[in-house]
Amino acid sequence: MEIEELKRLHHQERNSTVPQELPSAFYPHLGEWVRTLKDERERAIAESEYPLESERVHQLSEQLAEVQRLGKGIHERRIAKLIRLLGEQSGIPAENLTPAEHALYEAIVDELAVARRAVLEDTGVIED
Repeated sequence: MEIEELKRLHHQERNSTVPQELPSAFYPHLGEWVRTLKDERERAIAESEYPLESERVHQLSEQLAEVQRLGKGIHERRIAKLIRLLGEQSGIPAENLTPAEHALYEAIVDELAVARRAVLEDTGVIED
């Protein structure tokens, strides 16, 4: 993935009220990208006589910070949308979720149903 693609995905996610389609392996690829940038930066630091003055170290640090900021922004917006979808229970299908997000969505839906039933049974509103 390139930084321009990540910026495009961030922009799409920010400007939509529903989760936008992401590659199913988006988060694993993002994690690998972050790890690679960290490793490259550490190598550049080790190879530089003056790391604080190294243009390469500075570039890698800036790129890492931007990738982390954009990735976190995408994730936070998607989780907020997922929570809103759960709260609405409006019949909006859980589309364009990654497999991990879909599993989280399903687990929350199941847990909410169990909790709702338990509360309603405890109050006597419904009987077992």
